[in-house]
Amino acid sequence: MLTQQRGTVLKSLTSSLYPFSPLTFIKANMVSQSLLTASALAVVVLGLVTQTLLPTGLFDQLPNFYALLRIAAALGAGVKVVQLLLKQYIRFPGEPPLVSGPMPWLGLAAEFGKGSGIFLARMRKLNNGGAFTAFIAGRRMTFLPPSAYQAMFRQPKTLCFNTIMVHIGKACFGFQHGDPKAILQDPEVHRMFIQHLSGQGLLEMSSRFAPLFEEALKDEVTRTEESCSRPLFELVQLLLVRAGLGSLWWRMSREEALALLADFNAFDKGFMLLAGGVPGFLMRKPTEARERLAQFATSGVAFEEDAKKQKSLSILKPMCDVVEARFRYFSSHWGLDAPQIASKQVALLYGAHSNTAPTAFWAMARLLHDPKALAAVSAEVRREVDVSKAEEVPLLESLLDEVLRFYGAMLSVREVTESTKFEWPGGSAWLRKGDRVVAASHYRHFEESTLGEDCEQFRFDRFCNNSEGAGSPPKASATTQPFGGGSSMCSGRHFAKVEMRLLVAGLLRSFDWEAIQQLPEADPSRTGMLQPLCDVTATFRRRAEA
Repeated sequence: MLTQQRGTVLKSLTSSLYPFSPLTFIKANMVSQSLLTASALAVVVLGLVTQTLLPTGLFDQLPNFYALLRIAAALGAGVKVVQLLLKQYIRFPGEPPLVSGPMPWLGLAAEFGKGSGIFLARMRKLNNGGAFTAFIAGRRMTFLPPSAYQAMFRQPKTLCFNTIMVHIGKACFGFQHGDPKAILQDPEVHRMFIQHLSGQGLLEMSSRFAPLFEEALKDEVTRTEESCSRPLFELVQLLLVRAGLGSLWWRMSREEALALLADFNAFDKGFMLLAGGVPGFLMRKPTEARERLAQFATSGVAFEEDAKKQKSLSILKPMCDVVEARFRYFSSHWGLDAPQIASKQVALLYGAHSNTAPTAFWAMARLLHDPKALAAVSAEVRREVDVSKAEEVPLLESLLDEVLRFYGAMLSVREVTESTKFEWPGGSAWLRKGDRVVAASHYRHFEESTLGEDCEQFRFDRFCNNSEGAGSPPKASATTQPFGGGSSMCSGRHFAKVEMRLLVAGLLRSFDWEAIQQLPEADPSRTGMLQPLCDVTATFRRRAEA
């Protein structure tokens, strides 16, 4: 109540003091802030120059130098206080409703940090499903309704993704190159994924995955009629490291995969804090794990430099075409050294595993919890079908799409590069330069208008033509957005779907599974594909004909 009253008073004051449009006032504020900052700097510089150049006797007759410094400091502090008030407590006409939070600067950081899904559900109800701006750790973040998502993706200049990626690259993956933004915008880097992870390249990746998966499976489960019990998430993660990352990089032993998985999980635990701006020196375990991931990601190549400082690269281990092409291109075209290339490859490694493992886990867990689903999907994949082709296994594809919908908490984030009026079908809002704009898939994945009244329930056959209910089933591509959109669309999405289909089908073809009585809760504190709060034990035995 106090925060609401304070916001009302400030709004009435600003309405009388600044009878201009939000854009006009924002520009005026930027100019005044620049003038104040320049004035403070001028005072300091003048004092330093005066003290250095004038004789000592003359300097004693000038105004007290330290008094000038105090004035400059007071001006600077005043500017920062005004900035904070403008950002956290003042909402101008045309801007979305502003939720400031109880604490200065922190705002709603504590609530948002506990889980974006829970936070968004409460905020959506509070704001009747419309756009709103939340103040989180010194930054204004505007969350858009589902009807505005496509409009956001169509404005890449005003609502920029590359600035977000530059920040993530530096804060999380240790990008050091002088102009990482240029690399992120390089069309050749994107073309490599299109060439090698779709079409014929996708078939080649599938052929690399299958034997690695079989080898990993044999190491995990011996040929016996006795039943085996394993923590399901741990099993899925290990299989995907050896088969998924192994097909991208190179074949690895079980011991190497366990070490890699331990480093991955240590880095993953600190990823959101690093992305949020916590300095790396305060995150020792995640940053040390990242360095070990970088060592793995570049252990299959040798970087050399001759007497003329000419760099060359030698391939030591067989790897997939896209990873090798990235190594060669970053070295020859951009002239990056080993640590610089390593940071780019760690980003690829993290993106390749961070969401596929939770998705495959939930697919298996949901099957084991639903006997009807387990019987239907098992019968489908145990036929003579090519699992790498989605159209040949519609039930399995529907299951994965439903998992992506139900457990997907992706946030597509953009930065406002210039203050503007942003419009979308059915609404509009003023956005300030420097604000973050967020499209949360959590909103779109539970829309009754597109998914029906049962959108809060999990249905494995929701996106399949054989599903129950009147009318045609919804299209996953039209109702969900698990791989982002616009310029941030995941380039490896086709391979991710293929490896998840191959893994689930491989487990169902090789074993008979016992049902699990209770599903674990999803961890609401994460974004992306939600992980389970705890693992679940799965019991299975090898099929006689497998």
